[in-house]
Amino acid sequence: ARGRDPAGVRVMWGTSVYVGESEADGKAREKAAADAVSLDGALALMSEHFAIDFAQFPVDERLKNIGLDETQGMGGMATMLLKDFDPEITLREAAIIYGNGVGGLRIAGSARQVADRLEQAFEESGGDGFMLRAHALPGSLEDFVDLVIPELQARGRFRTAYEGDTLREVLLAD
Repeated sequence: ARGRDPAGVRVMWGTSVYVGESEADGKAREKAAADAVSLDGALALMSEHFAIDFAQFPVDERLKNIGLDETQGMGGMATMLLKDFDPEITLREAAIIYGNGVGGLRIAGSARQVADRLEQAFEESGGDGFMLRAHALPGSLEDFVDLVIPELQARGRFRTAYEGDTLREVLLAD
């Protein structure tokens, strides 16, 4: 409608990655990040996003029983929570996940496992790439660069040099 080339619009999926030298190490990093989430803080964030005071509910109540589907808040996020989470998940469990990176793809494991899952997600959903959500700075990004990027480059899935000098040029490069 505005005369823009649709091919110029890029879609990048928000993704949380917990990568380690082994699957166990990646899973341990995911658990450590979840353990660092403040339950009260996560509930407050959810309350603001969904226009529901989650403090009124027992934290061990099943999310499906809270009426999230009737929220006046961020409806798309509510739909995502109800669709993507186990139907039996509790408010506590959902809050910890939500407080540790609002929705999106979550991957924990070794570099090979992370690369496998990124490739699978890319093939299934398309898009132009992934926007990483760092759970520990700078460590989680350094781990991704040191462990996952070489794996993706070996598969021909990630560039080895940049084609432009600006962020715009890099993002819009084919």
